[in-house]
Amino acid sequence: MRFPKKSNAGRSGSREPDSRIREEIEFYLEMRTQELMEEGLGLEDARRAAIAAFGDPDSIADECQAVRIREARLPRGTGLVITIGQDIRHTVRGLLKVPAFAIVTILTLAIGIGANTAIFSVVSGVLLQPLPYDEPDDLVAIYTYFSPESGMDFPKYAVGSPEYFDYIAQNSSMQAVAAV
Repeated sequence: MRFPKKSNAGRSGSREPDSRIREEIEFYLEMRTQELMEEGLGLEDARRAAIAAFGDPDSIADECQAVRIREARLPRGTGLVITIGQDIRHTVRGLLKVPAFAIVTILTLAIGIGANTAIFSVVSGVLLQPLPYDEPDDLVAIYTYFSPESGMDFPKYAVGSPEYFDYIAQNSSMQAVAAV
């Protein structure tokens, strides 16, 4: 009770899509027939029941072939866009089924994205972008150094207010002096 194979004239390749679809359908019907025979049906009854449950093999094969042809005619990359759209719809439907999980998921994503944005903004402004000066290589930092004999635990210390005002008053080699 096999269905006749349709002609694939004019197609290249030894295994055309049409024959592969029909082979898959036939394989399914044979497997289902085997299962029904193991349940006690005769060969003809099992085959009929398998076809009844599956549907008309010719119309299903034609439908599969039509889908394959439509997909082949789509512009390149369209299948990916369609798949992503289906994935998004599936995800939204799943999240709407469990609202508490959806809220926790969305909040977690929002916090993560916000934290990453804030950290990148700081890193970009401090480390990646050049300083907003005409000659950033000419900038210097001034520190006070203590000799080891002074008994201080730290050899380098930020300049204090009195020293800063002394630098401003006595500045003859620097263009400007600023404190941070």
